[in-house]
Order: sequence, then C-alpha cells, then structure tokens
Amino acid sequence: MSQGLALDLSRNAMLILLLITAPVLLVALFIGLFLGIFQAATQLQDITISFVPKLLAVIIVMFLLGPFTLNVLTSYIIRLYQSIPDIIK
Repeated sequence: MSQGLALDLSRNAMLILLLITAPVLLVALFIGLFLGIFQAATQLQDITISFVPKLLAVIIVMFLLGPFTLNVLTSYIIRLYQSIPDIIK
C-alpha cells in the first residue's frame, strides 16, 4: 500500500466521520448555546435544565438521521471492501 492510498483512505474515513457526527454535534451546540443564554438571562443555574433538552435533541436527531447514517456507512464499507484488491497491490 502506498502512502497516497493510505492518506486517501484516511481522508475518506475522516470525511465520513465528519459527515455523520456534524449534525448531531451542531444540534447539541446550538441547543446548549440557546439554553446557556436562557439560563444567564433568567439566572437559573440548574445543570439538568441544559442536560435534558440536549439529550432529547441528540436522541431525536440520531433517530431522524439513522437511515442516512446507515446508508453512508454501508456505502463506505462496500467501497472499502471493493478496493481491497487495489490496496493489496
């Protein structure tokens, strides 16, 4: 396996990782930001006020994006398995 091929495989894996995790992390970020501003404005400092909505939002986003995530992962793994003969050369 050449260095270029190894770098290409690593880059593709990182892009797939970013594509799968970015929506969930962005939703958690924006919910946390909104709730932080809300807590600062109302002076509520309870930790569960920020934890529970973020958890629910992440679960909902993961449920809604589950088919997309599964499709992206399976297509990447299929491409990876199909490229094994090229990797061995």
